Amino acid sequence: MDLPAVFAHGFIADVVDLVFDCPVATPEELQVLRPGPITAQTGDAVGGFRSDNRNLKQPCLTGERTPHPDPLARGAFVGLTVRHTRLHLTRAVLEGVAFGLRDSFELIKSAGLAEIRQVRASGGGARSPLWLSILADVLGVELVTVNTTEGAAYAAALLAAVGAGVWADVASACRESIHVTGVIAPRPDEVGRYERHYANYRDLYPALKALLHRLSEGE
Repeated sequence: MDLPAVFAHGFIADVVDLVFDCPVATPEELQVLRPGPITAQTGDAVGGFRSDNRNLKQPCLTGERTPHPDPLARGAFVGLTVRHTRLHLTRAVLEGVAFGLRDSFELIKSAGLAEIRQVRASGGGARSPLWLSILADVLGVELVTVNTTEGAAYAAALLAAVGAGVWADVASACRESIHVTGVIAPRPDEVGRYERHYANYRDLYPALKALLHRLSEGE
């Protein structure tokens, strides 16, 4: 089974800009968010920019819907020390969103669907090789990009074309219009490390829920 994954590159850039009061497109420090290949200056090698299992981000900036229907949930960085830099926090934001998608991924699997072998990524975030790699490692499945970054809008156009008689059915429309452009395989060592990290992430919401609800009073 193939599943779509949609994540917004521009939204996360705005979040980093808001939190750190600096545009993400400046210095090579935050170049990780730009489209393009991972190089020695944009991946883990930048300023010791390796994922830190002791730094977690709960990405509920506008409440939460899945798997916790809670409008009072809020975002949080947990586990910070004086050695953490903007790079660590930026990576934590990327990983926090990936873990949030993993929550939905687990719900889909628990619904009794067939084995999920591949996830198709769309949205602005699909332009970031590093983020795609993180997502593949967090989900533990092959991730692919296709010839469009539009997800829902492109699908709506295909459905309209089927309704207008351009294609006989949805399967035919997809076969002729959607093509795989890239494949990102999960890295076994990173899958195991993120599995442990995800278990800690799952503990964040219940641990912070009561406090965040109190902080939200009067908003």
